[in-house]
Amino acid sequence: MVLPANVSMLAGGSIIVSKDGNTVKVNNAAVIVADVFNSNGMIHAIDSVILPALDIVETAVTNGIFKTLVTAIRAAGLEATLKGTGPFTVFAPTDAAFNKLPNGTVADLLKPENKEKLTNILKYHVIGKRVSSADINAMKLPEKVEMLGGGTVTVTKDGNSIKVNDALITKVDVTNTNGLIHVIDTVLMPVVSSAMSFYLNQVFFTIFLSGMLLSYRLYV
Repeated sequence: MVLPANVSMLAGGSIIVSKDGNTVKVNNAAVIVADVFNSNGMIHAIDSVILPALDIVETAVTNGIFKTLVTAIRAAGLEATLKGTGPFTVFAPTDAAFNKLPNGTVADLLKPENKEKLTNILKYHVIGKRVSSADINAMKLPEKVEMLGGGTVTVTKDGNSIKVNDALITKVDVTNTNGLIHVIDTVLMPVVSSAMSFYLNQVFFTIFLSGMLLSYRLYV
């Protein structure tokens, strides 16, 4: 079997069998004992329960730590794309990662008039193919990787940790029906055009000025 591979199950649906180093994985479960033969077949012991496979968006919704990301995907109109066939690899910022941004940044990006800017940022988190941690470890790092919306990220290794630009990958190879999620601790920001740079500078200046005015009112 050439891995990764989709395998049909008795009750319908399919699972994704992949390899992470020397470990065989079934969706997100690792095979810990293989080839236990029986009179009517064999058993492979795994380390977690296999639930029906979800697509990238469904996985983000059910996980609970990607609420801001899911809201942003829907606001940008990318839900149908990321529920499509793919395969995709998504570097998924957690809610805590979005909270690192200056106050008001997310709310501003979610405004309808900023849909294009939000879309560009989100596409900068997506690779248009399946790239597992094993694939990353096989790269000659540092290496630039092209993203779905154009532009590149730089993948590096710091000891046993993998970084994408300045973001640390905190969990790898969350398997989905249409690709993979790698969880990251920082939102990736694309290299922006002069117009986008002006917009972001305006946002950050407005946030800074609002904070200064609030501080002034508190102390006057």
